[in-house]
Amino acid sequence: IPNTEDYGGICYMWDEGYAIAYCPMSDYGYPTDFRGVIQHEAGGHGFGKLADESILYSMWVPVSVKETIGKFQSRGWYQNVSLSSKFNNVPWADFIFDHRYSDQVDIYEGGCEYMRGVFRPEANSCMNYGIPYYNVISRLEIMKRIFRYAGEEFTMDYFYENDSFEWGDTDGAT
Repeated sequence: IPNTEDYGGICYMWDEGYAIAYCPMSDYGYPTDFRGVIQHEAGGHGFGKLADESILYSMWVPVSVKETIGKFQSRGWYQNVSLSSKFNNVPWADFIFDHRYSDQVDIYEGGCEYMRGVFRPEANSCMNYGIPYYNVISRLEIMKRIFRYAGEEFTMDYFYENDSFEWGDTDGAT
């Protein structure tokens, strides 16, 4: 925890899967508060191996960022973004056509800080703005990692039985 109350944070990730998330004790309002930073940096990047879904630049995603996305996706990371906008090529394709998810899951342009050429599965999520909600592919990836660390067998049936669109606490009381 850096000794500052400014909003921000960063997560360093290593090939072996290790990560260190730096999360300052932001005194900004929800969802850019301390909890929002932890959810995004430690929970999303560090544990979930998720990409940013925010847009900072009104331009096409550069080749260097595309290469980073490709490198991380080859490790099984960054499944919450895609460089393709084709329905059958995105990591969350099965959810788009699943009646339980099709009203929320689609292909939205913008992510990895760029407005054009990179796509995400839902309009908003923790990896966009620190809110206490991870989109469906992010929830799936986080659950898979939990099962892998626990040495348990993961099944999609278990995921479907236990998945929820509910948000966490949004008043900052917990």
